[in-house]
Amino acid sequence: MATLGFANIHAYGGTGGAGGAGGQSGGKGGAGQGAQISFASAEHVHVYNTNRDGEREKILNWIAPINFFSTHEALSVSRQENTGGWFLDHPTFKEWENGSGKILWCYGIPGAGKTMLLSKAVDYLAEKAADDPTIGVAFLYLNYSDAEAQTLQNLLAALWQQLSVDIDEDIQDASVVYESHKAKKTLPSLKEVHDLLASRVQKFTKVYVAVDALDEFPGSKQDLITSILELGPQVVLMVTCRPHVSFEAHAEKALRLEIIANSTDIEVYTLAKIKASGTLKSLVQSKPTLKQDIISNVIEKAQGM
Repeated sequence: MATLGFANIHAYGGTGGAGGAGGQSGGKGGAGQGAQISFASAEHVHVYNTNRDGEREKILNWIAPINFFSTHEALSVSRQENTGGWFLDHPTFKEWENGSGKILWCYGIPGAGKTMLLSKAVDYLAEKAADDPTIGVAFLYLNYSDAEAQTLQNLLAALWQQLSVDIDEDIQDASVVYESHKAKKTLPSLKEVHDLLASRVQKFTKVYVAVDALDEFPGSKQDLITSILELGPQVVLMVTCRPHVSFEAHAEKALRLEIIANSTDIEVYTLAKIKASGTLKSLVQSKPTLKQDIISNVIEKAQGM
């Protein structure tokens, strides 16, 4: 039986005619065997889709209580336009981007711009993934103030959520986990979350994972890195951290890239601030050399921040 939108219409074959005269009166003809067609209303289709989407969202949020999408969006909006290009063009970044199984270990002092550069890379990689559905992109922004919620389990669950939210297919394996806990009102285990994430990673030929501020993770940094790398050979990991964080356990896979505030980025940022300030804008217009003096002094005083 076919189901289409618009209206409830049921079409059946007609009733058979009366039986012909015989020695005794004939019986009535049987029911006709015409095709049966049923059209579901558009309203019913909408309700079905809404219910299905609602159930999917409920499972996504149950497994992954932390949502990093809003954090990333805020960073993307606040990032000064036309900055960070040097990072994406750096030979070490390109080697990592085009390779496999490597860790891009980006280290630098506080204020060097590590978080902004990571958000720039995530946006760049997301554009790449938009043109190639076999590529996945996921990210974590770690913060001391959220240490209680940012457990290893919740962070892995957040990566699973990001790789699942835009996939137009059922999340049957997650539904099974959800149903097994629903009656008892319990939460998924670390193993269940890791297994769901590993299974999702297998849907892609390459998955870029970006982890910002590893030094702010309250748990075992080694466990977090290892748990991500164990997901499969298609995972390529980028990490930002302060210089004191050790990565010796994965030194053979690490490509090191020191993050220092770029003078061109500082100039672009300073010019934008001058333009946004009516007072400064008037001053530099009245004194042509003042603008360059301001830029030179800011770059000098920045000291890599």
